[in-house]
Amino acid sequence: MSMQPSPMPESARAVPDGSDLGRALGTDFFGLDDLLTDTERALRDGVRRWCDEEVVPRAPDYWEAAEFPRDLVPGYADTRVAGAAIQGFGCAGVSPLAEGMMCLELARGDGSIATLNAVHSGLAMASVHELGSAEQRERWLPAMARVELLGAVALTEPTHGSDVVSLETTARRDGDHWVLDGAKRAGSATAPSVTWRSSGRAMTRATSAVSSSRRRRRRTAGTPR
Repeated sequence: MSMQPSPMPESARAVPDGSDLGRALGTDFFGLDDLLTDTERALRDGVRRWCDEEVVPRAPDYWEAAEFPRDLVPGYADTRVAGAAIQGFGCAGVSPLAEGMMCLELARGDGSIATLNAVHSGLAMASVHELGSAEQRERWLPAMARVELLGAVALTEPTHGSDVVSLETTARRDGDHWVLDGAKRAGSATAPSVTWRSSGRAMTRATSAVSSSRRRRRRTAGTPR
């Protein structure tokens, strides 16, 4: 029985049909590869390979089912893109450029996977690293780098969604603690959530889950800076 020929690359077709849309073409118009170390290129290539082999073929099914791609989380962890530019705590410790190129590959593969990384790594991990205490960094960042814990950002509020101008949640000092007063809508998380309050500053707090649609008052030992 004859073998079926490999499909023609999208870029070589007279009329593209989208069959390999999202797959890497390996272009480097600005010569950015030359600015990466061998290790950084290998990490970027690993993200690219994972997206081509695992994300691109499966992303449409998750979109149609409106499901969080939990089956892809172990592969995401293996790419080491989570907290990639953070030094120490089990993170890859690459340059900001290399991290950006790794994130570019995620965005090419699927916008939702890129958003997962933007929240977990770019918002939750970065906030713990920049604003958290030494104890909080040691407690949370290594497990978040391994993606054993997923971070979240508590931005959305019940009455006006994610409009950052209209945030109503407030935070005030009460001795050694902070009192959060307000309501947030968020999915569950297994690592710190970053709660945005009306002044625009972020406060990291250690919590195992965030899920609320009613006004509440909470004491937390988070330490904003």
